[in-house]
Amino acid sequence: MNLFISQSHNNFETFYEDSLRWTLEFKKLCNTKFSGKIDLVDVGTVQVGKVKLNGKIEQSGLTPKGYRTLVIPSNNSQPFNWLNKDVNSNDLLIFSTQGDLKAISFDAFHNYIISIEENLFDEIMNQYKLINLGRKLDSSEKVIQSNRGFLIYIQTYLEMVFDQLRREPELIHSTSFLYSIQQGLPAKILSFLDGKELLVTDSRSRKRDIAIEKCKNYVAEHTLNDISLTRLTEISDVSERTIELAFLERYGLTPVAYINAIKFNEARNTILTPSNKELISDVAKRIGFNHMGQFSAGYKKLFGELPSETTLRLRNQKNREPDLMELS
Repeated sequence: MNLFISQSHNNFETFYEDSLRWTLEFKKLCNTKFSGKIDLVDVGTVQVGKVKLNGKIEQSGLTPKGYRTLVIPSNNSQPFNWLNKDVNSNDLLIFSTQGDLKAISFDAFHNYIISIEENLFDEIMNQYKLINLGRKLDSSEKVIQSNRGFLIYIQTYLEMVFDQLRREPELIHSTSFLYSIQQGLPAKILSFLDGKELLVTDSRSRKRDIAIEKCKNYVAEHTLNDISLTRLTEISDVSERTIELAFLERYGLTPVAYINAIKFNEARNTILTPSNKELISDVAKRIGFNHMGQFSAGYKKLFGELPSETTLRLRNQKNREPDLMELS
Protein backbone atom coordinates (compact mmCIF):
# COMPACT_ATOMS: atom_id res chain seq x y z
CA MET A 1 0.00 0.00 0.00
CA ASN A 2 1.34 3.44 -0.97
CA LEU A 3 1.20 5.96 1.88
CA PHE A 4 1.85 9.64 2.48
CA ILE A 5 2.11 11.04 6.01
CA SER A 6 2.49 14.70 6.96
CA GLN A 7 2.16 15.25 10.70
CA SER A 8 3.40 17.39 13.57
CA HIS A 9 4.02 15.89 17.01
CA ASN A 10 4.66 17.08 20.55
CA ASN A 11 5.61 13.73 22.07
CA PHE A 12 7.83 10.80 21.10
CA GLU A 13 5.06 8.20 21.21
CA THR A 14 2.98 9.59 18.34
CA PHE A 15 6.15 10.42 16.36
CA TYR A 16 7.16 6.74 16.52
CA GLU A 17 3.78 5.71 15.12
CA ASP A 18 4.33 7.73 11.94
CA SER A 19 7.90 6.49 11.42
CA LEU A 20 6.91 3.61 9.16
CA ARG A 21 9.42 0.72 8.92
CA TRP A 22 11.77 2.46 11.38
CA THR A 23 12.45 1.20 14.90
CA LEU A 24 13.08 4.23 17.11
CA GLU A 25 13.84 5.08 20.69
CA PHE A 26 14.41 8.69 21.72
CA LYS A 27 15.76 9.89 25.06
CA LYS A 28 15.11 13.50 26.01
CA LEU A 29 18.22 15.06 27.52
CA CYS A 30 17.15 18.61 28.42
CA ASN A 31 14.04 20.58 29.29
CA THR A 32 13.62 22.14 25.83
CA LYS A 33 10.10 21.33 24.66
CA PHE A 34 10.08 18.51 22.12
CA SER A 35 8.45 19.09 18.76
CA GLY A 36 8.67 16.94 15.66
CA LYS A 37 7.46 17.20 12.08
CA ILE A 38 7.51 14.30 9.66
CA ASP A 39 6.71 14.08 5.95
CA LEU A 40 6.99 10.54 4.65
CA VAL A 41 6.23 8.82 1.35
CA ASP A 42 6.26 5.02 1.31
CA VAL A 43 5.78 3.29 -2.05
CA GLY A 44 7.08 -0.15 -1.13
CA THR A 45 10.52 -0.35 -2.71
CA VAL A 46 11.42 3.24 -1.81
CA GLN A 47 10.68 5.43 1.19
CA VAL A 48 11.50 9.14 1.23
CA GLY A 49 10.97 11.51 4.10
CA LYS A 50 11.77 14.75 5.85
CA VAL A 51 12.23 14.97 9.61
CA LYS A 52 12.41 18.09 11.76
CA LEU A 53 13.10 17.81 15.49
CA ASN A 54 13.59 20.33 18.27
CA GLY A 55 15.09 19.41 21.61
CA LYS A 56 18.27 17.73 22.77
CA ILE A 57 17.64 14.06 21.93
CA GLU A 58 19.67 10.87 22.00
CA GLN A 59 18.38 8.76 19.12
CA SER A 60 18.78 5.02 18.72
CA GLY A 61 17.12 2.26 16.73
CA LEU A 62 17.17 0.66 13.30
CA THR A 63 16.55 1.87 9.77
CA PRO A 64 13.98 0.02 7.59
CA LYS A 65 15.02 -3.65 7.37
CA GLY A 66 16.04 -4.80 3.89
CA TYR A 67 16.68 -1.22 2.70
CA ARG A 68 19.83 0.88 2.20
CA THR A 69 19.19 4.24 3.82
CA LEU A 70 20.78 7.59 2.95
CA VAL A 71 20.45 10.87 4.86
CA ILE A 72 20.95 14.39 3.53
CA PRO A 73 21.14 17.07 6.25
CA SER A 74 19.21 20.18 5.31
CA ASN A 75 21.03 23.37 4.48
CA ASN A 76 19.41 24.82 7.64
CA SER A 77 20.29 21.88 9.88
CA GLN A 78 22.71 22.34 12.75
CA PRO A 79 25.74 20.01 12.91
CA PHE A 80 25.04 16.82 14.87
CA ASN A 81 26.68 13.57 15.92
CA TRP A 82 25.84 10.47 13.86
CA LEU A 83 27.34 7.08 14.73
CA ASN A 84 30.11 8.85 16.69
CA LYS A 85 30.95 11.12 13.75
CA ASP A 86 30.36 14.88 13.66
CA VAL A 87 28.43 15.68 10.47
CA ASN A 88 26.98 18.77 8.80
CA SER A 89 25.02 19.93 5.77
CA ASN A 90 27.90 19.21 3.36
CA ASP A 91 27.78 15.49 4.11
CA LEU A 92 25.77 12.65 2.65
CA LEU A 93 25.28 9.85 5.18
CA ILE A 94 24.85 6.21 4.17
CA PHE A 95 23.74 3.76 6.84
CA SER A 96 25.29 0.32 7.01
CA THR A 97 23.31 -2.69 5.81
CA GLN A 98 22.72 -3.48 9.51
CA GLY A 99 20.94 -0.13 9.81
CA ASP A 100 22.07 0.81 13.33
CA LEU A 101 20.93 4.31 14.27
CA LYS A 102 22.83 6.27 16.92
CA ALA A 103 22.64 10.04 16.83
CA ILE A 104 22.59 13.09 19.08
CA SER A 105 20.38 15.88 17.78
CA PHE A 106 19.82 19.40 19.01
CA ASP A 107 17.38 22.16 18.05
CA ALA A 108 16.89 22.68 14.29
CA PHE A 109 17.57 19.03 13.42
CA HIS A 110 16.30 18.89 9.82
CA ASN A 111 17.14 15.94 7.56
CA TYR A 112 15.96 14.31 4.34
CA ILE A 113 15.89 10.52 4.31
CA ILE A 114 15.86 8.09 1.38
CA SER A 115 15.54 4.32 1.89
CA ILE A 116 15.94 2.08 -1.17
CA GLU A 117 15.12 -1.62 -1.03
CA GLU A 118 18.39 -3.55 -1.33
CA ASN A 119 17.21 -5.56 -4.35
CA LEU A 120 16.28 -2.34 -6.17
CA PHE A 121 19.58 -0.77 -5.09
CA ASP A 122 21.51 -3.64 -6.72
CA GLU A 123 19.19 -3.71 -9.74
CA ILE A 124 19.80 -0.03 -10.52
CA MET A 125 23.56 -0.41 -10.10
CA ASN A 126 23.50 -3.29 -12.60
CA GLN A 127 21.08 -1.57 -14.99
CA TYR A 128 23.19 1.60 -15.20
CA LYS A 129 26.50 -0.30 -14.97
CA LEU A 130 27.58 1.58 -11.85
CA ILE A 131 30.69 -0.55 -11.41
CA ASN A 132 32.65 2.11 -9.52
CA LEU A 133 29.93 2.54 -6.92
CA GLY A 134 29.79 -1.18 -6.26
CA ARG A 135 33.48 -1.09 -5.40
CA LYS A 136 33.21 2.03 -3.25
CA LEU A 137 30.23 1.01 -1.15
CA ASP A 138 30.52 -1.92 1.19
CA SER A 139 28.20 -2.94 4.02
CA SER A 140 29.52 -0.35 6.50
CA GLU A 141 28.25 3.18 7.11
CA LYS A 142 29.73 6.07 5.15
CA VAL A 143 29.98 9.82 5.68
CA ILE A 144 30.63 11.33 2.27
CA GLN A 145 31.66 14.92 1.69
CA SER A 146 29.46 15.66 -1.28
CA ASN A 147 28.66 18.33 -3.84
CA ARG A 148 26.38 20.80 -2.03
CA GLY A 149 24.64 21.79 -5.26
CA PHE A 150 23.58 18.21 -5.90
CA LEU A 151 22.33 17.76 -2.32
CA ILE A 152 20.24 20.92 -2.61
CA TYR A 153 18.85 19.64 -5.93
CA ILE A 154 17.65 16.42 -4.21
CA GLN A 155 16.17 18.39 -1.31
CA THR A 156 14.30 20.68 -3.71
CA TYR A 157 12.95 17.66 -5.58
CA LEU A 158 11.72 16.04 -2.35
CA GLU A 159 10.09 19.29 -1.18
CA MET A 160 8.24 19.40 -4.51
CA VAL A 161 7.07 15.79 -3.96
CA PHE A 162 5.74 16.55 -0.46
CA ASP A 163 4.06 19.75 -1.63
CA GLN A 164 2.36 17.98 -4.55
CA LEU A 165 1.03 15.22 -2.31
CA ARG A 166 -0.36 17.69 0.22
CA ARG A 167 -2.33 19.33 -2.59
CA GLU A 168 -3.15 16.16 -4.56
CA PRO A 169 -2.90 13.03 -2.35
CA GLU A 170 -4.16 10.81 -5.18
CA LEU A 171 -0.89 11.41 -7.08
CA ILE A 172 0.72 8.70 -4.96
CA HIS A 173 -1.05 6.15 -7.20
CA SER A 174 0.02 7.83 -10.46
CA THR A 175 2.25 5.71 -12.71
CA SER A 176 4.50 8.65 -13.63
CA PHE A 177 4.82 9.72 -9.99
CA LEU A 178 5.73 6.19 -8.88
CA TYR A 179 8.31 5.84 -11.65
CA SER A 180 9.92 9.11 -10.58
CA ILE A 181 10.23 7.95 -6.95
CA GLN A 182 11.06 4.29 -7.53
CA GLN A 183 13.40 4.62 -10.52
CA GLY A 184 14.28 8.22 -11.33
CA LEU A 185 15.35 9.35 -7.86
CA PRO A 186 17.48 6.28 -6.95
CA ALA A 187 19.12 6.31 -10.40
CA LYS A 188 20.04 10.01 -10.07
CA ILE A 189 21.57 9.56 -6.63
CA LEU A 190 23.47 6.37 -7.39
CA SER A 191 24.70 7.62 -10.77
CA PHE A 192 25.97 10.81 -9.13
CA LEU A 193 27.84 8.85 -6.48
CA ASP A 194 29.28 6.47 -9.07
CA GLY A 195 30.74 9.30 -11.12
CA LYS A 196 32.44 11.08 -8.23
CA GLU A 197 35.63 10.49 -6.35
CA LEU A 198 34.01 9.94 -2.98
CA LEU A 199 35.73 11.79 -0.16
CA VAL A 200 34.97 9.57 2.81
CA THR A 201 35.62 11.26 6.14
CA ASP A 202 38.02 9.72 8.65
CA SER A 203 36.01 7.28 10.76
CA ARG A 204 38.72 6.58 13.35
CA SER A 205 37.52 7.28 16.89
CA ARG A 206 39.45 9.50 19.27
CA LYS A 207 40.26 8.24 22.75
CA ARG A 208 37.58 10.60 24.08
CA ASP A 209 34.96 9.13 21.72
CA ILE A 210 35.81 5.57 22.74
CA ALA A 211 35.60 6.56 26.41
CA ILE A 212 32.18 8.17 26.09
CA GLU A 213 30.80 5.12 24.26
CA LYS A 214 31.95 2.90 27.12
CA CYS A 215 30.34 5.28 29.62
CA LYS A 216 27.10 5.52 27.67
CA ASN A 217 26.80 1.74 27.39
CA TYR A 218 27.54 1.33 31.10
CA VAL A 219 24.88 3.89 32.06
CA ALA A 220 22.32 2.16 29.82
CA GLU A 221 23.04 -1.22 31.41
CA HIS A 222 23.09 0.07 35.02
CA THR A 223 20.22 2.56 35.05
CA LEU A 224 18.93 1.10 38.32
CA ASN A 225 22.27 1.52 40.10
CA ASP A 226 24.01 4.51 41.62
CA ILE A 227 26.63 5.57 39.08
CA SER A 228 29.54 7.73 40.18
CA LEU A 229 31.97 9.71 38.08
CA THR A 230 34.73 7.62 39.65
CA ARG A 231 33.11 4.46 38.30
CA LEU A 232 32.93 5.99 34.81
CA THR A 233 36.65 6.75 34.89
CA GLU A 234 37.35 3.14 35.90
CA ILE A 235 35.39 1.55 33.06
CA SER A 236 36.63 4.04 30.43
CA ASP A 237 40.26 4.20 31.60
CA VAL A 238 40.51 8.00 31.28
CA SER A 239 40.60 10.86 33.77
CA GLU A 240 37.56 12.59 35.30
CA ARG A 241 38.49 15.73 33.36
CA THR A 242 38.49 13.81 30.06
CA ILE A 243 35.08 12.29 30.87
CA GLU A 244 33.62 15.68 31.77
CA LEU A 245 34.95 17.29 28.58
CA ALA A 246 33.71 14.37 26.47
CA PHE A 247 30.15 14.67 27.81
CA LEU A 248 30.12 18.44 27.43
CA GLU A 249 31.38 18.15 23.84
CA ARG A 250 28.97 15.36 22.84
CA TYR A 251 25.83 16.30 24.79
CA GLY A 252 26.34 19.76 26.24
CA LEU A 253 25.77 18.10 29.64
CA THR A 254 27.81 17.06 32.65
CA PRO A 255 28.07 13.30 33.23
CA VAL A 256 25.77 13.58 36.28
CA ALA A 257 23.13 15.49 34.28
CA TYR A 258 23.30 12.86 31.53
CA ILE A 259 22.93 9.98 34.01
CA ASN A 260 19.90 11.63 35.64
CA ALA A 261 18.29 12.28 32.24
CA ILE A 262 18.69 8.60 31.30
CA LYS A 263 17.17 7.56 34.63
CA PHE A 264 14.16 9.86 34.13
CA ASN A 265 13.68 8.52 30.60
CA GLU A 266 13.71 4.98 31.99
CA ALA A 267 11.05 5.99 34.53
CA ARG A 268 8.90 7.60 31.85
CA ASN A 269 9.13 4.54 29.59
CA THR A 270 7.95 2.39 32.50
CA ILE A 271 5.05 4.72 33.31
CA LEU A 272 3.99 4.79 29.65
CA THR A 273 4.05 0.99 29.31
CA PRO A 274 0.37 -0.07 29.03
CA SER A 275 0.91 -3.20 31.13
CA ASN A 276 2.75 -1.33 33.91
CA LYS A 277 1.23 -1.75 37.37
CA GLU A 278 4.07 -0.22 39.42
CA LEU A 279 3.30 2.72 41.67
CA ILE A 280 5.13 5.92 40.72
CA SER A 281 6.90 5.87 44.09
CA ASP A 282 8.18 2.35 43.36
CA VAL A 283 9.41 3.41 39.92
CA ALA A 284 11.26 6.34 41.52
CA LYS A 285 12.91 4.11 44.13
CA ARG A 286 13.87 1.55 41.51
CA ILE A 287 15.99 4.10 39.63
CA GLY A 288 17.54 5.51 42.79
CA PHE A 289 15.22 8.32 43.95
CA ASN A 290 14.02 7.79 47.52
CA HIS A 291 12.61 11.30 47.82
CA MET A 292 9.41 11.65 45.77
CA GLY A 293 9.55 15.44 45.76
CA GLN A 294 13.01 15.39 44.20
CA PHE A 295 11.95 12.76 41.65
CA SER A 296 8.76 14.62 40.65
CA ALA A 297 10.56 17.96 40.33
CA GLY A 298 13.32 16.50 38.14
CA TYR A 299 10.80 14.59 36.02
CA LYS A 300 8.67 17.69 35.45
CA LYS A 301 11.70 19.82 34.60
CA LEU A 302 12.68 17.36 31.86
CA PHE A 303 9.26 16.39 30.46
CA GLY A 304 7.08 19.39 31.31
CA GLU A 305 4.58 17.37 33.35
CA LEU A 306 4.49 15.53 36.67
CA PRO A 307 4.67 11.71 36.61
CA SER A 308 1.09 11.64 37.88
CA GLU A 309 0.05 13.81 34.92
CA THR A 310 1.72 11.34 32.53
CA THR A 311 -0.28 8.52 34.15
CA LEU A 312 -3.52 10.52 33.94
CA ARG A 313 -2.91 11.40 30.28
CA LEU A 314 -2.30 7.74 29.45
CA ARG A 315 -5.45 6.71 31.31
CA ASN A 316 -7.56 9.34 29.51
CA GLN A 317 -6.13 8.21 26.17
CA LYS A 318 -7.16 4.62 26.91
CA ASN A 319 -10.66 5.75 27.85
CA ARG A 320 -11.03 7.55 24.51
CA GLU A 321 -10.08 4.46 22.49
CA PRO A 322 -13.16 2.65 21.10
CA ASP A 323 -13.94 -0.81 22.43
CA LEU A 324 -13.68 -3.19 19.46
CA MET A 325 -16.29 -5.49 21.02
CA GLU A 326 -18.78 -2.63 21.10
CA LEU A 327 -18.13 -1.89 17.42
CA SER A 328 -18.67 -5.49 16.30
